[in-house]
Amino acid sequence: MTEKMLVHSYNPAWAEWFVTLQALVGEALGDACLSIEHVGSTSVRGLAGKAIIDIDIVFPVGGLDAVVERLAILGYVHNGDQGVPSREVFKLADEQKRANLPVHHLYACPQDSPELARHLFFREWMKSHPADRDEYTRKKFLLAELCDHDRRLYADVKAVALDSFFRRILAQDP
Repeated sequence: MTEKMLVHSYNPAWAEWFVTLQALVGEALGDACLSIEHVGSTSVRGLAGKAIIDIDIVFPVGGLDAVVERLAILGYVHNGDQGVPSREVFKLADEQKRANLPVHHLYACPQDSPELARHLFFREWMKSHPADRDEYTRKKFLLAELCDHDRRLYADVKAVALDSFFRRILAQDP
């Protein structure tokens, strides 16, 4: 069953994977970005998650074109916002490069993005509220088991099943 595992206990290597990706992307972006943020479950010590690094590139309002151009040099293709306003999605098209890098999701958000603010708030909340972090971990493991570790089913069910949990946490945002 190990090969089927979808959700994993926290892995300290996730922070190292982020640093590798941050250096690669940061060098290409240069002054086109304000910061590169490690978000999602892998960014929180002690939180279980899928072994996929979520990255938010923060760029100045109006600076998306420069981000698209510079990421294209690395082989990233801009896939639009995929239904989430103010969060642009990038996919690495080159399979060989993908095979040599940690698995990751790359997003770009203008500095005034509500989605970025939500990601950062949730990350910081999970870091500073261990009871909520542990509850989220338990729920993720249970959901993965109920979904038989099927990635698509898990993604579809997670948003609905954990909606009240997410709303409770995000309601704390001042």
